[in-house]
Amino acid sequence: MIRNPDIRKTTNLDVEIGAKIKKSRIFKLISQRDLADKIGITAQQIHKYETGDNRIAIGTLVRILSALDFNGAYISKEGDVSWQ
Repeated sequence: MIRNPDIRKTTNLDVEIGAKIKKSRIFKLISQRDLADKIGITAQQIHKYETGDNRIAIGTLVRILSALDFNGAYISKEGDVSWQ
């Protein structure tokens, strides 16, 4: 089986989601370390998500949204990101 190496590369959507996470975290006055501690990962990993350097798993995204007290996120078919 041939694997597609591009499947793990970050996309513009990863960057957009990361930027929204960062904006929301700063708005709520939560540090990267505090957010990381709440969901059980490192502050360095939060930084990588926020800058779009790493892709974010859906389970991790749900934990982040919960830690930031969001009801949820909606990602449309067109790739637009809006927060509820």
